[in-house]
Amino acid sequence: MIRAAIFDMDGLMFDTERLFLRSLDEYVGPVTGVAFPLDRVLSILGCNKADFNRKFPILFGTKITPARCTELVTEWMKREIETNGVPVKPGLYDTLDALKADGLRLALATGTKREIATIYLEMTNTLPYFDALVCGDQVAHGKPDPEIFLTAAKALSVDPNETVVFEDSYNGLLAAQKGGFLSVCIPDLINPVPRLETPPFASFPVLSDAVPLIRYENGAPVTLLPYTLDALTAYYRGFEADPALCETPADFRPYVFSGDAVRRHFETRRQKTDRADFLIGIGGIPVGEIALKRIDSTALCATAEIHLRADVWKGRGVGTKAMRLLLDHAFGTLGLRTVFADALLTNTRSLRMIRSLGFTHTGDDGRFAYFRLDAPERSSAPFLPSGAVDISRFS
Repeated sequence: MIRAAIFDMDGLMFDTERLFLRSLDEYVGPVTGVAFPLDRVLSILGCNKADFNRKFPILFGTKITPARCTELVTEWMKREIETNGVPVKPGLYDTLDALKADGLRLALATGTKREIATIYLEMTNTLPYFDALVCGDQVAHGKPDPEIFLTAAKALSVDPNETVVFEDSYNGLLAAQKGGFLSVCIPDLINPVPRLETPPFASFPVLSDAVPLIRYENGAPVTLLPYTLDALTAYYRGFEADPALCETPADFRPYVFSGDAVRRHFETRRQKTDRADFLIGIGGIPVGEIALKRIDSTALCATAEIHLRADVWKGRGVGTKAMRLLLDHAFGTLGLRTVFADALLTNTRSLRMIRSLGFTHTGDDGRFAYFRLDAPERSSAPFLPSGAVDISRFS
């Protein structure tokens, strides 16, 4: 049971790390004559004060001190934020609203001084969301030491193993792991996950994408949602292409969201009369797409297909539960006699899921493996165990 969430601030809640880059490029560099190559600057993001002070002269020379650089950065960022406000990262408000509505206790744990952190929270109207604030000037050891997170958990009266920590930096994720927390990475300017010896509990491109996972871990059921354009658009905004669906690595192409492409996809699907399309939902949020295609009302058969939003949802039982719902809809609601399925021979995860559902292997063609599942006898129990999930909307 996840009872609490702890948020980092810079680069996670607020887009201040990009402001940091701009401050060096537009102000500190021109004023001091110091060069700040991007690759070197990125290597110090997320550093605690001691590491910053140690690395600074190695990376940027001794023309100015780390303290003087920090002073100039603070001056520029203060003016920028007073003029244009604090830049808020996508999904922040939706995440805070959802987690508070779900009854989680929230804390901020940032290496930034409390005075500055409080100003940022007040300017963005996010201060009321938090039950506790722990800032850099309140702890003796910065990240990757877990002190700041352990202090926040103590303030919330929760244990680390029932607390999610949202972080964007390597040091932050490492601190969360050292403290025994469930670490969730939301990468900012660089993705720190490849550097970690132990993968985080989860990783998402946008903060709000983590909400359904927390709800799922807290017992929210997998459901089938109506196939609407709004829901499909929300689904594809967080979609990640799956290399497992490609026959070779060379075939893989990263997904780039396009509202027009989603609209065309939706219209094409809705025009087909031999399909039954749904979205896979957790806590009302779409995390997958599932369908019966090539429905034959004479032969009483169809083929199942499923796609999950991102790799993080695979291996957690979500796809299997959604397929059970779809099969119950096929056999119980539509009265079909047979459902077919197929998967690439290289997609071992999908093959395991199909077999676990009781499908019989009927052959392969060197690329795909093919399966079929016949409807259970009328006198037997329904395919989906009674009470497992609510499918009343389709009955």
